[in-house]
Formats: sequence, C-alpha cells, structure tokens
Amino acid sequence: MGRSTRSALRALLLTSVLATTCSGIVVEKRQSAVTGWTYYGCQTEATNARALASKATAYDTMTLESCASDCAGYTYFGTEYGRECYCGNSFSAGSTVAPKSDCSSTCGGNSKEICGAGNRLSVYKKGAGSGTSTTTGKGATTTPVTPPTQPAGPGPQKTGLPSGWVYSGCLQDNIPSKEDPNQRISVFPYKVTDDNMNTAPRCIKACQQYGFNAAGLEYGSQCYCGDIQNIKVASAPGTSTNPADTQFYTYATPPQKVDDSQCNAQCSGATNYYCGSGNLLSYYSWTAPTTKWAFPTGNNAGKYSLLIGGVTVPLITAQMITGKVTFVEKAGTGNPNGTGAYELDLSQISNFGNAWRQMTPMKTDVFCSAGLILPDKAGRQLTVGGWNGQSLSGVRLYWPDGSAGKKGTNQWTEDPNNLQLLVPRWYPSAMIMANGSILVVGGEIGNNEAEQPNLEILPKTGGGTVNLPFLSDTAPFNLYPYIMVVPTGIFILYYNEARILNEKTFATIKTLPNVPGAPSRRVMPAMAGLPDGTYLICNGGQHGVAGFGLGGSPNLNAVIYDPTKPVNQRMSVMANTTVARLYHSEAIVLLDGRVMISGSDPTGNYDPTATGSFPEEYRVEVFSPPYLLSGAARPTFTITNKDWTYASAITFTSSVTGVKVSLLGSVSSTHGNSMGQRTLFPAVSCSGTSCTVTAPPNAHVCPPGWYMMFVLNGPTPSVGQYVRIGGDPAKLGNWPKISGFALPGV
Repeated sequence: MGRSTRSALRALLLTSVLATTCSGIVVEKRQSAVTGWTYYGCQTEATNARALASKATAYDTMTLESCASDCAGYTYFGTEYGRECYCGNSFSAGSTVAPKSDCSSTCGGNSKEICGAGNRLSVYKKGAGSGTSTTTGKGATTTPVTPPTQPAGPGPQKTGLPSGWVYSGCLQDNIPSKEDPNQRISVFPYKVTDDNMNTAPRCIKACQQYGFNAAGLEYGSQCYCGDIQNIKVASAPGTSTNPADTQFYTYATPPQKVDDSQCNAQCSGATNYYCGSGNLLSYYSWTAPTTKWAFPTGNNAGKYSLLIGGVTVPLITAQMITGKVTFVEKAGTGNPNGTGAYELDLSQISNFGNAWRQMTPMKTDVFCSAGLILPDKAGRQLTVGGWNGQSLSGVRLYWPDGSAGKKGTNQWTEDPNNLQLLVPRWYPSAMIMANGSILVVGGEIGNNEAEQPNLEILPKTGGGTVNLPFLSDTAPFNLYPYIMVVPTGIFILYYNEARILNEKTFATIKTLPNVPGAPSRRVMPAMAGLPDGTYLICNGGQHGVAGFGLGGSPNLNAVIYDPTKPVNQRMSVMANTTVARLYHSEAIVLLDGRVMISGSDPTGNYDPTATGSFPEEYRVEVFSPPYLLSGAARPTFTITNKDWTYASAITFTSSVTGVKVSLLGSVSSTHGNSMGQRTLFPAVSCSGTSCTVTAPPNAHVCPPGWYMMFVLNGPTPSVGQYVRIGGDPAKLGNWPKISGFALPGV
C-alpha cells in the first residue's frame, strides 16, 4: 500500500478509543479473544518490510475473525488501520513490542474489536492459551504478554547456493536516472514477487533458467534477474516512441555496495536469512560466463547492401518456384497510386522497369494475414485472414507464372462471398500439416479485439473450429504463433511458452521449457534459415511492441545463430545496416544464398527533421552471409528429378566431390514469422561427382511442399533449385472448386 493511501486511512481510521472517564475509573477498550488464537500484543511495523510479510489482505469489513481465517496457515496474524490483515510465521527485522494502548483503531467490520492503528498491528498467535490481555475496570487483572523474540538473522545466505553462484554484497537499487531524477531504475530489470517462498537459491534458479548471470533479492519477497553489466550500464529503455522523449535512461550515479547489515529483511521463504531491504538488494552473481557471444569482423561479419529501390512497402514477401519474389502490402500503405501487389524479377535487378511487375489490386486487405506456399504442382501462394470486414475471413491465391526475364500474367484470385475462413482472424498463423491440409491457428476476431483462441483446417472438412485454451490464457501476447510439424505431432510456440499437440485431437502431448534470452533487446525481429544450417536474425526495435508507433530504437545489427555450437555460445553479432526495419518488415533467403530484407511501416507520421523518426521503407536490401564473401568457388549441380517421393533415392551431378545437401522450406515472411521455414540435411553419397541424395523419410520429418535444394562444399552453397517433396496428399491442386479459380490439378 502506498504512503498516500496509508495517510488517508490514518486520517480516516485513527479514532480516540484509548480511554474514557467514568466515575474516575479508566476503562480501556477490551482486546477481544479469537477462537484458536492467543492475543500476542501490539507490535510496530518493521524497518524496511512488513512486520508480517508472508501474506496481506485489505477490506473495509475487516474483523479479527476474518483476518484469522485469511491467515489460517500461518503462526501469526496482525490487523492494522482497522482494515488491513497481515500473516507470517515470524517478524521482520525492526518490528518491536509497542504499548498496548498504541493499538487503538476499531475494526471496520466490528466496532467492538481493535484492529491495530497507524503502523501498529494487533497481533495474535495460533493456539489457545491465557495470553488474552483484557482490562475491564477497577481491580481487573491483565495477563502479561511475552514480547516477540526477533530472530537475529545470520545475514544473507552464502552456502547451499546453486553451483557456480556466490553472494556478492548488499547493493543499492531504484537508482535515480540522469535524465529524470523522478524516474527510478531497477538495477536488474526482471522481477518476480513471491510472498511465501522467496529464498536466494529459489531466486537464483529462476534467473539461471533464463540465462541471467545476476540475481538480487529485495524487501524479503522480491526476486530480480539481470546481467552483471547492468550494475554499470542501466537496462532501462524508455517506453515512448516520440523521438523527442528519452529513449534510454542512464544512472545519475551507478549503484554502490553498502554494509551487509543494511540488507536485513527476512526472506519470505527462509526467515533465518535476509533477502535485501528497502531499495537494497542481496546481490548474487555467477562466477563463470553464462553466455559467450562471438563478434566476427571483416567478411566474417557478413555484409548489408542495397538490392533495388522499391515500389511498395511490403507486408508479406515470398520467393516463388519461378524464382521471382512477390510483395503484397496492406491497404493504405505506400504509394497512393499503387496496387498493393507486385512481383520482382531478380534477374532484371539492373533494369528497374523490367524488374518490377505491378499486379492488379486485391479485393480484400491482407493487413496482418498469414501466408504459405502450397504443395500443389504450381506452388501457389496462399494468404488467409486480414484486417476488417470480409478481409478477416479472406482466402486469396496466386498461381506464379512467367520466368527469369519474362513477366507473368497471372493475378491474385479471391471470392470473398464464396471462399472464406470459418471465423474471422487478424494476426493468425498457417502451416501445411503432415497430411497436406492447411492448418490456420489463432489471431483475433477483429483488429485489436478479442482473441480467436482456436484452429481450423482448409479445405474445410465439415467440422468446426477446435478450441485452444492456452491461447485464451496468454492473450493478447500470442498473435502469429509459431507452428510446425514435428515427428510427434504439431509444435506451437506462443508468447514465451511452447508445447506439442496431437495432430488429430490437438490435445497437448508435452509442455516444453520457456524460452531464454538473446544478445540484445529486439522486438519485431525477422529470422531466415540459411543453406549452411545457421539462421540470420535481423530487423526490429529495442523496445516497444508490434504496432504503429509502438516500437522504437531500431536494432541495426544482424545476428547469426549456429545450432551446432555449444549451448550459450551459439550467437554471433554480425554487420550493421543503416536502414531501420521496424513494424512490418521481412527477411527471406533467396535461391542465390543471400537474404532479402524489406519493409518497415513504423508510424505513418514520418518527420524527416526529427531525430529518431523513421519512414515507410521502400528500399530492398540483401544480407550476404560470410559463406558468400570468403572467395571460395561455389559448387554447381544438375538435377532432373524435382518431384520426390519420401525415402526415394535421387541422383544428381555435382561440380565437386564430398558435398552435403540442405533443403529449406518455402517461406512466406511477415511480422517476424517465416511460415513454412524448415531446414533439413538429407543423407548424401557420391562417387566422384555423381551423387545420390536420400529423400526425407516421411511427412513428419518433411511436410509435403516445395523446398530449396542447395549443394554445399564446406559452408559454401550452390545456387539453389526448387524441388517438391511428398506430393500433394490433400489434393490442394483441385481446391477450391469455385468459378474463377484456375486449378493446377494433382
């Protein structure tokens, strides 16, 4: 409870009930008995914590009996200010016995009972006895109350800690910022409050689970996690995206260590130890590196470069099996004379007019829709869901045509009245299931409205949606959940939770550990799987959330994640760009092994004169990973069979011997979600330059679809080629059977 609230309560509730005069006899207010409890005495609050710190309740109808019920599992209960109830098994440091007359406030729910006073608790101890103190008049007797014994407290816990952790001192917290003295900075930025079980080992384990190397305990019940470097460099980004406002707060004076005796609040879960105090942390640190980031330089850091000037601000990008890249944007973005749908011919980059094809506008708005490349023969592109009205249930298809240097003629096709989702979805995700059907999951029922906590299947099966309670539980922090087929079912990652679902019933099979942290703050990132098995992480901001004007401080560096390296050593901080990529940005790997990076639609209120204001971004960049900058010759390969069945042996010819093969799923990139992403390394054998690759064994390892095939000589990839694996088992090539939709067949 804040000081202002306590002051108001004090003014309201401190009534003079200490004594009245009757025939010269002083009659004190009776301290009532409570069944099963013994009156313990009037007690002061503690120095830097609540005297009874394990549990607290407050309500205007407080009685001794109701507080006793609230504290049924504790040794002591105490009432304060007439309406507050506190529970605990011992007293925090600094709480002492007060004169019985100090406890003078009547209980809000029973004016005949006394419930403490300002900073005074009427304390009862569990167990019946003769401790009830009453003075009813002249000649009455008073049963003495034994003063509570304050535990000496050996100080902070220094032994029995998780391996590798040590106690490092009593550290100042809530430091005034240099930019605004009223803005206080928590040294360690992540906090958990545990009123019942907070201990040093418990707090440390929680911090360690998420990869932090520093832990701090405060006020007995608070656990903070962060990094040791936070003591010197504040982790306190601003929350405003207004460029004129503070973007990062810094310490006016860095926190200092003080004498251990000042950290004297008992731990809520181990009262024989201290867990910080008011604005002081019992600080623990990890004695070895928790994470090890690599910082390559030169060509080993990769390179950003401009690919081409754009004609649109894309919401979704995808490379087609023709090699061309589609760009679709939300309505109202970009050039007012634009159509919102374009195709880029990468073979014509040097000729701007030939490189871009403007397509006809869509009937509905793709804003915050999901996208996929279908496993049908044509490799059609699908988008589902959208912004508003009919768009929310939209289903749109594009059959890519044309070839390198030759523009196609096909357009996006949709029929909002006859082809739509079962329910409206804004911010859904989609994937191809092992049986070849289309799974659509989550979203909201409208823009910034209630959660749509369910899934559905396309083509429609005749059934309805399937409810997913965990999406309701984590709303609204689970939009665009990450979903993919795994050998045991369907993997879904949402918020910071992950689980595996049964692919038929969609019941949870297994709940997985929560997700740890990364080298730097990054919201709205994009991620692309690379031919060598690593992953590029790029784009995004350092604070905020997805939305117009809701994120800021662009993160301009790229990160490579290498899953073959040891745990906690898998990330390398790569080259920087100069182009801010915030809300609505994308990253897709191209057949030539580069990553195409596009988009950014941050605010809609760009001010070129303002520092930190960022425009709608038309420029298209590419990131060249180190494997393209080493100077090594790229392998080439020739393959004729590009329609594989599972577990089949496929022959190809390579320009070099001793190669590997990687297969990357076709991707539709939007909002940091690469729908369709998958990386596989199938078995390969070669005799000279004649090689055989074994197709993936089944649809749970490799869902049906189009994959980029690369041949690698060491880390250096060839230019990729598209192959189809697993066919079209759901016969999507015959869907939808609606007039106006051209069908490739099966």
